[in-house]
Amino acid sequence: MDVSNAFLHGVLHEEVHMTQPPRFIAASHPIKVCFLASHCDSSLFVKKTTSSITILIIYVDDILLTGLIRDSSLTTTNSVESGGHKAGMTNCKATASPMPTKSPILPTADLPFDQPALYRSLVGALQYLTITRPDLAFAVNSACQHMHCPLISHFNAVKRLLRFLKGTLDCGLQFQRGPLTLNAFSDSDWAGNALDRRSTTGFCVFLGPNWISWSSKKQPTVSRSSTETK
Repeated sequence: MDVSNAFLHGVLHEEVHMTQPPRFIAASHPIKVCFLASHCDSSLFVKKTTSSITILIIYVDDILLTGLIRDSSLTTTNSVESGGHKAGMTNCKATASPMPTKSPILPTADLPFDQPALYRSLVGALQYLTITRPDLAFAVNSACQHMHCPLISHFNAVKRLLRFLKGTLDCGLQFQRGPLTLNAFSDSDWAGNALDRRSTTGFCVFLGPNWISWSSKKQPTVSRSSTETK
C-alpha cells in the first residue's frame, strides 16, 4: 500500500489512533493494540493468533501487509476466470499442459495478431497469477517476450495456457508446518530459443516443505555450452 502525500512534516486531516479508539476499548486488555512492535526493527509490527501470523512493515508512506495462515493454500481462481472471459474462453475445454514442448509454427512464417492490446492485457493478468502458480513461470515468461509485437501463434499459446488454467482452478501454493530448512534448486536449458539461441534459467527455493521463491528468466547473453548456461 502507498499513502498519498504522506510527508514527515505534513499536516494530517485524518484521525490517527495510537491507542484503542473510544468505545472500542477491549475491557480485558484496555492498553493492548493489534500489532506488537519488533525488537529488531522499530518499523516492523507483528500480530499472532492461534491460526495465523500477520506482518506489517512501514517505511514513511509505504506499507507492506502480509501474513500466513497455517496449513492453508493460496489460489487466484477469480483472476483465472476473468482472463478466460476477456479471451471469450469461458466455456473452453481444459488441456493437460500449459505449453507444447516444441512450437509447431515458426514465428518468421506467422502473421501479426490484430488485437495486441488484448494480448498484453491477458499476459499482464497471467503475470499476476504466477504469484501463486510457480508452474506457470516458464510459460508466462515466454509469453512476455512478445508483448511488443505479438503474432497469431503467440496468442494461440496464450489461449492454450488459459485452457490449462481452466482445468487447474483449484491449484495454488500449499503452506504446511515443517522444519525451517532452506533448499534451493536451479537449472537451465541450452539455446532453448530458436531465434536468438539464448538459454532460459529457472530456480525455486523451499523453506521446509513450502515454496517461497521462484523465477524463470531468459539469459541476457548466448552461452556456448550447456555447462556455461548453468
